[in-house]
Amino acid sequence: MAFVINTSVNVVDIPNTLRETTRGLSDTFQRLASGMRANLAVDGTAGLSLAARMTAQISQLSTSICNANDGIAMVQIMAGALEEGVYCLRQMRQRAVRATQASLTTEERLALQQEVDHLLGEMHRIAQDMQFDGCSFLAGQLVPAATTDRIVIQVGTRAGQAISFDIPDIRPDALWGDGHLSPDGYQANIATPVAAEETIQSVDLLLHRVMEQRSELRRTQNRFTAVIANLNNVVENLSAARSCLTDADLAAQMAVSTQKIILQKAGAAILAQANQQPQWAMHLLH
Repeated sequence: MAFVINTSVNVVDIPNTLRETTRGLSDTFQRLASGMRANLAVDGTAGLSLAARMTAQISQLSTSICNANDGIAMVQIMAGALEEGVYCLRQMRQRAVRATQASLTTEERLALQQEVDHLLGEMHRIAQDMQFDGCSFLAGQLVPAATTDRIVIQVGTRAGQAISFDIPDIRPDALWGDGHLSPDGYQANIATPVAAEETIQSVDLLLHRVMEQRSELRRTQNRFTAVIANLNNVVENLSAARSCLTDADLAAQMAVSTQKIILQKAGAAILAQANQQPQWAMHLLH
C-alpha cells in the first residue's frame, strides 16, 4: 500500500467497521432490554408474522379453555340438582311403600300424600329455579339464552369444534307423563294400597330416568376434562414454538454484547492511530 497523505484508505475503512460494530451493539442492547429476538420488522418479517398468528391461536385456545371450564361448572350444577331430584324420588318411594299398608288410617295416608305432594313440588321448583349465569335450565331448555333442548359449548378455534349435550328435565310432569299425576301436574296418588304400588313402579322408572341423565352429565364432564387437558397441551407447545421465534436468548446476547463492546473499543483505538498515520509523512521531510 502506498504511503500517501490526501487519501488514507485505513481512515475510510476503519470507521465503516466501527459503525457496523456500533449498530450491532445497539441491536444487542435492544434485545437485552426488551427480551425480544425481533424488535423491528426488518429483524424478521416472516417470523413476526408467524408469531402473530400463533399469538392469535393461543388467545383463541385460551378462550376455548374458559368455555370448557364453564361447561364443567354448568354440568356440575345440573348434576347436583339431579342428585337432589334423586333424593326427592327416594323419599317419595319410601312414603309410597309405607302407603301400601292396608292398616293405615285415613289421617296417616293423607299425611303421607301431603309429603309426596311437597316432594313433587320441590322437584318442580328445582327445575324451574336452577340457574347458571342468569339462564334457567333443568326444565328442558336453557332460558333465555336458547330455545333448544341441547346446550352447545365451543371448545375449539373453528366452527363445529364443540361439545353438545341434552338439557335434563326433572319436572315431575315431564318425567312422569303417563297419567299417574293429578290434573295439577304434581300429585302422585297413594290414596289406596293399589295406587301406592303403582306409584312405586312409576317412581322406580323416574329414578332410572333421572340417574341416566346424571350419568350422561358425568360422561359429558369427562369429555370437557379431556378437552381442557388437550387444549392446555396445545397452548403449551404453541407458546414454546412462539418463544423460539420471538424471545431472545439472554445468555447468547450477553456474549455478543461483550464481543461487540471489545470490538468497539478496539476500533476506536485503531481509528485514533489511523488518523495519526498521515502525520508520519512529516518524518520523511526532515
